[in-house]
Amino acid sequence: MTIPKALCGWLILLAIAFANGAFRAYYERYLGAHRANQVSCGIGVALFAVAVWIVDRRWPFESSAHAWRTGVLWVLMTVTWELLFFHYVAGRSWKELAGNYAFWEGRLWVLVLLAVLVLPPLADGARRSRVAIGSCLLWGAIAWAACGLVLSVSRICLGMEIALWLYLAAAPVIAYGATVACWNRPRHPRAVSAAALLTGTIFCLDLLIVAPFIERSFVMFESFRGTWAPMGLIAFTSLATGLLLSLPAERRPFLKWMPEDRDLEARMPGDSLLDGESGPTHAITIRCRPGQLWPWLVQMGYGRAGWYSHDRLDNWGHRSSDRLLPEFQRLEGGDRLPSTPDGKCFFEVLDLEPEASLVLGSHLTTGPVHSLRWAETSPSVSQRATWSFALISEAANDTRLRVRTRGVSAPAWRWMPVNAFFSVAHIIMQRKQLISLKRRAETQG
Repeated sequence: MTIPKALCGWLILLAIAFANGAFRAYYERYLGAHRANQVSCGIGVALFAVAVWIVDRRWPFESSAHAWRTGVLWVLMTVTWELLFFHYVAGRSWKELAGNYAFWEGRLWVLVLLAVLVLPPLADGARRSRVAIGSCLLWGAIAWAACGLVLSVSRICLGMEIALWLYLAAAPVIAYGATVACWNRPRHPRAVSAAALLTGTIFCLDLLIVAPFIERSFVMFESFRGTWAPMGLIAFTSLATGLLLSLPAERRPFLKWMPEDRDLEARMPGDSLLDGESGPTHAITIRCRPGQLWPWLVQMGYGRAGWYSHDRLDNWGHRSSDRLLPEFQRLEGGDRLPSTPDGKCFFEVLDLEPEASLVLGSHLTTGPVHSLRWAETSPSVSQRATWSFALISEAANDTRLRVRTRGVSAPAWRWMPVNAFFSVAHIIMQRKQLISLKRRAETQG
């Protein structure tokens, strides 16, 4: 990033600061000047973080030292602008301007300057380490919404006292699920990063949305059981889950069905069929040869052997077969594997290599929802997805089964609620399928 680009980046921050200051006048009527100033500082830091993240990707910092120098430059320019503009143009006294730095009186301007200083090196470090910031923030927001739903519904139905205890019980479960979902990406974060970003997102959303606009009071931050205890549980659970996932699969007491780095980084059959970043990947080691596992995959489908997952959810209540079915052992490219009783929704076999790989495709449209052939032209509202299975032979007669899904939706916004639901449901269903396949293949061959 050159000096002119650094100056341009600072002007972007300045524009955000002015817009944030103008918006503060709206909620100052509800919160008062002091609390509105605190909320404004918090919102400003959050907006600055997004802006610096975007600037770093448009004009990357050359090194960590360069990022720190940019942060120092931005702080000096910010302080100079504040003192000169607000004194000589806005007419504020030096005493009033100095009061903005009195953090012991609840003034948070110092935190804004600290953010301006450290955000460039943080953005640079995140880019170089390839931390999936977007995924962490997304799942942090989902976890925050889930926590809020648990607390609000239980408070309405059972009262605040019981609601707080239910919130304490639900917080670590939600953090566990969010961390697992966040980790299950091609660029998963490190354990500490995941815990920090997930917890930080939840805390910031409470600070910037719940307290000032929903509760209209910051008294929630005076409650140990209502705020600090669940935040601590969320941070601890997320960190512990991330550390557990950092271990090789054979060393995990559970979560053996979650992928390792080698699984996430491996190329899979079907990856080239859809553009964009790969979707969730799962993997499990099964004590059998690929030839013993392959027949169980070939016979999948509704009205066939089932899907080996939660049958009440994806196989219309029919129990998946616990034995090999000779009548369903022939599979060729273009064959359909039904997913509904009427056969209007189905997976199509896009590619297969016996005892090595199987790629299934789904091409959905609406009005009502039904499947199209993969080769058919996609209508304006449609979704394409691939479901790939790879069987990798390993030592000691083991098979590593990797499963990856990918999808493209058009228009993306219209499918967003459906995709949000299935992103969670898929983890649950895929876990069950892998465990069921492992049990069947190891016990029956």
